[in-house]
Amino acid sequence: MERDLQTGRVRYVISQDGGWIENPGHGMLKRETRDETWEIDLAEPEGATGHLVFGAERRLDDWRAGSRAEIDIVCTAGSYRVEARLRADEGEAELFSKRWVFAIPRDHM
Repeated sequence: MERDLQTGRVRYVISQDGGWIENPGHGMLKRETRDETWEIDLAEPEGATGHLVFGAERRLDDWRAGSRAEIDIVCTAGSYRVEARLRADEGEAELFSKRWVFAIPRDHM
């Protein structure tokens, strides 16, 4: 957690990397990561933001696959604005990609 004493902005950072784990039954390797950054200005709490990135990778011999999800959240006085992106790859080839943008009313939250 970081606090900017000049601006009053607070940043909370989470970073996890489970490392490569091998399944002893068939030898597949897996790795999952998580990075999150949440920020808030205590003088204007309705403007909090979040940036999240989740990754998953799998390997077996020469085969490789992975996915990455990235989410941005911005709070306003009336809603939570969300932009999310998802991508899945096999080797160097992109298999799937999608982007979502939407808002959720705060409804007194």
